[in-house]
Amino acid sequence: MSITRKLTAATAVLAFAATGVATAADAPIVTDQKTSASRFAPVLIPGTGIKKGERLPTGARIVYRDVTLEGKQTVNVTLRAPAGKRMRALAFKDPIQIVFSTTRKGSYSGRKQVTLRTRVAPTVTGEVSARVYALVR
Repeated sequence: MSITRKLTAATAVLAFAATGVATAADAPIVTDQKTSASRFAPVLIPGTGIKKGERLPTGARIVYRDVTLEGKQTVNVTLRAPAGKRMRALAFKDPIQIVFSTTRKGSYSGRKQVTLRTRVAPTVTGEVSARVYALVR
């Protein structure tokens, strides 16, 4: 095999490999749900009177997920309350970059889980990340 054919074959393989990697990186990323070990609020929790840095009420916990999107991607994010607890409020870190909306009509308060549809805000370009929190009690 000539050196020209070897270089052509190597270039083709690298081109296909690069395309595969780029496609994989473009998928929306949603982390596993985590429960915060902190007894203090990481952000302002609207509708509860709990401000950032304040102590959480007795029995309350914060569960959260991180979301990374790019362009016109959308993804559903489900937050579940641990056993014996119910949803009380939602809060967001960097709410300007990613838009969240509930997928069910009516209130999510008092439910065991809530599913949010997420998308990149129209004024934002490129890849963006945000964190969605739920106060459960």
